[in-house]
Amino acid sequence: MYEKFNWLKMWISLSISFIFFSQLASSRQIQNLPVATNDSITTGNKSQEGRASKMNSLSLKDYPKLFDENVIIVVGKNATEVENESATMIKENLKELTGNEPISKNDIELSELDKKVCNLILIGTPTTNTVLQQVCGKEYPGEKKAVLEISKNPWNCDRALLTVAASDECGVKTMSKILTDSKKIRRLSDKIIRFKELEIGDKIVYFHQRMIDGAIVEKDYITYQFDKSTRAFLEKKTHWRADLPEYLPPMMITKEQAGSILKGRVQFIKLYIISPESDVFPIKPTPQNPCWVVRSIDNNKIIVTIIDAVNGKTLGYGIPPPYTAFSLSGPTDIGNCTGAWDAWYKNAETWFNKMGYSTEAVKYPAD
Repeated sequence: MYEKFNWLKMWISLSISFIFFSQLASSRQIQNLPVATNDSITTGNKSQEGRASKMNSLSLKDYPKLFDENVIIVVGKNATEVENESATMIKENLKELTGNEPISKNDIELSELDKKVCNLILIGTPTTNTVLQQVCGKEYPGEKKAVLEISKNPWNCDRALLTVAASDECGVKTMSKILTDSKKIRRLSDKIIRFKELEIGDKIVYFHQRMIDGAIVEKDYITYQFDKSTRAFLEKKTHWRADLPEYLPPMMITKEQAGSILKGRVQFIKLYIISPESDVFPIKPTPQNPCWVVRSIDNNKIIVTIIDAVNGKTLGYGIPPPYTAFSLSGPTDIGNCTGAWDAWYKNAETWFNKMGYSTEAVKYPAD
């Protein structure tokens, strides 16, 4: 009887120990951030303190570093073929750069646990990707616009979120090309890069104007061109100065102060980093500091004044736009050419007037 009692005590003690250690293991598993694999989500804890510090100063340069593990690429269940191709392009790029292959899921498959424990890459448009719509809204990124943006994961601030979004699939394709072009990404110190979609002749052009801390970097840009009818990629063009700082120096002159210096009515004030190749701001030597460009009207004359934003000195003047405009067809009324240029000179007249220039339009000025 005594032996049976001892066995009973031992069995109860072992049961309690098993329950205790099971709960302890479970609590530790919850506290650790999971690592996503192709088969399941397992636990891991890789330099979390350093990662948390990095999350406070995000830029697109952090790709692919912040996406070397625990990554899910999310496209819409109803994603277009181009959007799926873009997701595959990014997936292969990450595998090549990090050695780890991300998981791919559609927006319906993505679970609440996935959102909380993984770094996410959202690809598509708000109409095709419901998770993208949930994070950014229905109108993001706007009509005829495309965006690359890195931010904190809204479900877990210790994880990263990369948004590859556009108003259409062509823009998504463009953003994917830029993301996988490591040379361009290493140049981008911003958290977000925006492109505008333009229709030029038989081409669709995505244009990005380079900015540094809100200053327009004159003549620096990225463009991607596509065939308008087939949406086939044609070419990319880039002009990007390598000698510029990531951030602007402290400025002593505010926008309001720059406008108050001048006489007349101020039309606009913009902050520029002037290019050595500038056509409209011919200041020599080229200013090294950012400059306020102030366009004003005084005594019916347009004046473009350039003011150093750091020391407040007036450096000179830019070339103002024309006061009036002139459009013509031509040169003369000769045989089969009659009327061939009418649409062109009338179109020029219309646009010059829309831009605010009083326009004289003449048919066959040589007559």
